[in-house]
Amino acid sequence: MMDLRHIENVVLDKAVLHVLDTQMDEPILAQQLLDLDREDVHEFITKHALKALTDEGAFKAKFMPGTAMIERSMRLLDEDDFLEASYELALRLFNMIKETKEPSCDLLVIKFHTGNISAYGLMKLDFQKSYIHEIEFNESSFNVNIVAQEIALPSQQQKVMQCAFGVPVSDDNEYDLIVLNKKRSSDEEEKIRFVKIFLNATREFDYKDKTKTLKKTIEDWAQKNLKEDFDTASELRKSVDDKLRYHALVSAEDLAKEALAHDTNARHSLITKLEQQGIASDEKFEIDKRFVDKKMKSKTIRTDTGFVIRGDFELFEDDGFIEVQRNGDGTVNYIIKGVRHTKEK
Repeated sequence: MMDLRHIENVVLDKAVLHVLDTQMDEPILAQQLLDLDREDVHEFITKHALKALTDEGAFKAKFMPGTAMIERSMRLLDEDDFLEASYELALRLFNMIKETKEPSCDLLVIKFHTGNISAYGLMKLDFQKSYIHEIEFNESSFNVNIVAQEIALPSQQQKVMQCAFGVPVSDDNEYDLIVLNKKRSSDEEEKIRFVKIFLNATREFDYKDKTKTLKKTIEDWAQKNLKEDFDTASELRKSVDDKLRYHALVSAEDLAKEALAHDTNARHSLITKLEQQGIASDEKFEIDKRFVDKKMKSKTIRTDTGFVIRGDFELFEDDGFIEVQRNGDGTVNYIIKGVRHTKEK
């Protein structure tokens, strides 16, 4: 089955917007579908849907067995039951955010297809504060003021923080949902509420998640544990980069053994950290080449002295362009070679 996170377009079939104002006793449920012939409406929805689906934070999820959300969500794919099913889902979300005292929002429910896949979307549109000007005519002059709008929807340049896109449920599918859940909160329970309580779903940790997690976890671990060991940190980073760029499969144990062969304690510490993040040490998993191609086109080095060195990834691999000179006291010099001219901004 096609991974919805890799699609390039969506074809909208239906859409409806419900208002979930927690100051009221009931949500305001729209009785009619949105007019998708309006270019601005169509563009607003498709841009937000694609932006959410292709976001790096989007992940696969499965419904919990026996949850009523399976039947309710599948009804969104029924041509005649879409609107009624959207009411039930809007009421469900309204009750959750009202009970937990979350801010009011709108719920955008869509039905769409891409290729031969029919799918639906539930997009929680948190209100954004925006500003407009207000013109008043006072006697013989105009007064222009700035007025705050408290219930503006996210613009096309902004991102929807919480949404889910689903496909027909099947035992053969790797996932039921693609979820984006970027709730800004220090409360872990509040962060997972959208997935756990509203969607009644659990996250599926697949090869795409593992590739991204491997790269980030090792970098975080190196910054913390190899801060005073430049050579080992560099060797570890190079091992990770080489594995991700030139191999199809990777395992945390093999990588740690190769890069940290001389330090048993460091190797054990790194493997333990990766296992805590959901990557089993003896598991070989497929590398997400889309992530590698996107994220490893360029490389950025930030030094503790305040400099930032940025360039195409291949340039850092060529001693003819940049060289690391060791000073013998734990510090290094970066030498950038062959510069003919510079530009400042």
